[in-house]
Amino acid sequence: MINDIMNFLNIEDKDMIITKILTDGNIKEVHLEKSLKAEYCPACSSRMYSKGKYIRKINHPILQDGYQLILIVTQRKWRCTNPQCNLYFNDQFNFISKYKQSSNITPYMILNEMKNIHVTTADVARKYNISDTSVHYIFLQFLDIRRLPLPEILSVDEVFLDIDYKHRYALILMDFNTLDIVDILPNRWEETTNAYFLSIPLDERKKVKFLICDMYNPYINYTKRYFPNSIAIIDSFHVVSWILTKINSYINDIKKRFQIRDRKLYEEFCKKNNRPIDFKNTPVSKEVYLLNNFRWLLLQNVENIDYQDRPRYNHKLKAYLNTYDYEKMFFQLDDNLMNIRRLKEKYIEFNKTKEKDLNKVAVLLNDLIFLYSHSSLIMFREFSELLKKHKQEIINSFIYIIDNYGNERRLSNGPMEGYNRTPKDFKRNSRGLDNFEYARSRLIWANRKNESILSTPKSKKEVYKFKK
Repeated sequence: MINDIMNFLNIEDKDMIITKILTDGNIKEVHLEKSLKAEYCPACSSRMYSKGKYIRKINHPILQDGYQLILIVTQRKWRCTNPQCNLYFNDQFNFISKYKQSSNITPYMILNEMKNIHVTTADVARKYNISDTSVHYIFLQFLDIRRLPLPEILSVDEVFLDIDYKHRYALILMDFNTLDIVDILPNRWEETTNAYFLSIPLDERKKVKFLICDMYNPYINYTKRYFPNSIAIIDSFHVVSWILTKINSYINDIKKRFQIRDRKLYEEFCKKNNRPIDFKNTPVSKEVYLLNNFRWLLLQNVENIDYQDRPRYNHKLKAYLNTYDYEKMFFQLDDNLMNIRRLKEKYIEFNKTKEKDLNKVAVLLNDLIFLYSHSSLIMFREFSELLKKHKQEIINSFIYIIDNYGNERRLSNGPMEGYNRTPKDFKRNSRGLDNFEYARSRLIWANRKNESILSTPKSKKEVYKFKK
């Protein structure tokens, strides 16, 4: 029975006995001590005698039923009977270390908990009945996360951590094939990237064949500066986002025109009726309402719009309307809106082409550049210049590869964009960050499946060497 309890408690110590078990509310206490037997001095082999007992309370967090398990460990004090030796020591137990208030299994359980990036240090501290600072310290003490070897396909992007001036936008490096985070740099400054990448042997940097990034010029120039055998690939998502941002700004400009009109009408109404003017009470016109709530009809891809034939009553517009009605009303607000949709959809159609011949892709892109350059709309003329500037990088984005699982995939920063949500959630759940090394370790620890744990924990000096 005792052995079964020992196994359940995950304690390995042959000479230990359980003297009693107590339960008080949600706290379970297991009293342990060494079985009494003759002790001999390890230094002089003389008989030792017991000189009192030392009782310790040890937190042993293995219960999952809401109970807190406390081990009441009795350590006998032993002193050598040889007056010339006079050696003194306490009973030693395999599952606890000197001066620690938690069992040796606690750090590993804490590390396992923190694999979940949505779990905060405060959550772990409450669960294991220790302080936030202890959780933070244990996490950094048992991990020494290094960068992974540079992959053949490297994705780069920044994420807003806003720790301080030097750690505002962290630079994330991801392996496109495995989705593992290669490393996270404190910022994207040139002095930081130069020191980091140039410290990597040239032979390793030459293994990078594709660099996937957004339209940030320093990223594109990494191919010349750091990865001589690579080509740059601009993620299609960022190209589409650029034109959608321009379209959204155009919609906002239309809305402002109607809002100015509405304010004038409201002002005239107040003066005519001798009422105080408070522009906060300006009525929302039908046009402003449509521009606020139905701009998705223009921003969304036409093929993704779920057109509903059945009309529903709209209390603001005081009419039964379906999707087609809203679409008609929205596009009547400005003469250019329908043309904007037509030109935007041209690029969406191009971006979704399954063409793998890069020469044919170049022909299609040149046709679009010509079309946009002759548009009456400034945003599309600017778009043509953007496409012309990054033409080769956009063409490169139509390269397909076979990944590690045998799937055909087009090169893009889709996996990176999907991952970027994780640091944002982590920052929000943590209510702000103040230590980049901790943030970096936490993000990579949650991402990697086979990251190792140190067999010998780091010293306090090593743990806090990065502290501001």
